[in-house]
Amino acid sequence: MISIKKYNDKLQYDWDDFIKKSKYGTIFHNQKFLSYHIEKQFDDFSLFFYKNKILVAVFPAAIVCSNNNKQLISHPGASFGGFVCKKNDFTLCFDIINAFEKYCKKNKIVSCKIIPTPSYYATNCDTLLDYVLTAKKYYTSERYISHIIYLNDNNPISYFNSRKKRYMKNKFINGSLCFQKIDNVDSFYSILLENKKKFNALPTHSLEEIKKLLRLYPKECNLLGTFKMGKLIGGVFVLQTSTNSALLFYNAVNNNNEKNHIGLFQVYECIKWCLNKKIQVLDLGVSHLPSNKNPLDPKISLIKFKEQCGAVGVMRSVFTKNII
Repeated sequence: MISIKKYNDKLQYDWDDFIKKSKYGTIFHNQKFLSYHIEKQFDDFSLFFYKNKILVAVFPAAIVCSNNNKQLISHPGASFGGFVCKKNDFTLCFDIINAFEKYCKKNKIVSCKIIPTPSYYATNCDTLLDYVLTAKKYYTSERYISHIIYLNDNNPISYFNSRKKRYMKNKFINGSLCFQKIDNVDSFYSILLENKKKFNALPTHSLEEIKKLLRLYPKECNLLGTFKMGKLIGGVFVLQTSTNSALLFYNAVNNNNEKNHIGLFQVYECIKWCLNKKIQVLDLGVSHLPSNKNPLDPKISLIKFKEQCGAVGVMRSVFTKNII
């Protein structure tokens, strides 16, 4: 018998401790992380799932209302969420989803949208929960293309194609560039704004949100930059999402240095950084054109760049179902 309890702030330790010990738990599932938003307000509706009074799963979520209809969605404060289970047991997963749907009906939630944690974020990946959702008539409402680098070689230059290797050796290796921690967050953010302006977009995070994340997670959230003659010309915001994985969230370059392939250099340095931390998967993020009529159109130039850095394409799916 599965029972469900709605999350509240007094239960933050129980939640975050469960995430820490779970197979698919990442920084994005922590309530401490989900609370960092300053300019955005969410109607949090995160859920605990118990079997015989033992916590077996959680679901970080929020309620969105449209035309007086309530939709329960994976928490919009994170790149992905979905159910995080204590163990991937076939029968248990079915029991959790059945109890979840009954709970939604009881609370007059008309539909739900679930963004599962990508399987490659776990040491031993499986897609059992994806199967269960499909079997329960959840349909794939969105598909994203993302790229990851499996870090199975200790030589950071080995991941790049032959042309990029030659360029790296000729231009960057033992060159005049310095890659190190950025102390002045404002300087990085001004470069990031420059980059986003070209696409009529804004960064996902505000300046104050990045500063707050760096305070909340000084070890996991890292702001690293490329310096030339002591001047910041580019930088990355990279999150260690779990002991096994990291996400390169921003790779920004000063407009005056775009043609110098600094973005390539910064991917190389991120690979080095991950190898030093024994991280096995570096996620380079999704590659789409959000300003297009279809925001899920692939950004081909970005995809090619990631492939040249040794990344492989992986599909991320969003599952949706009408409950009532």
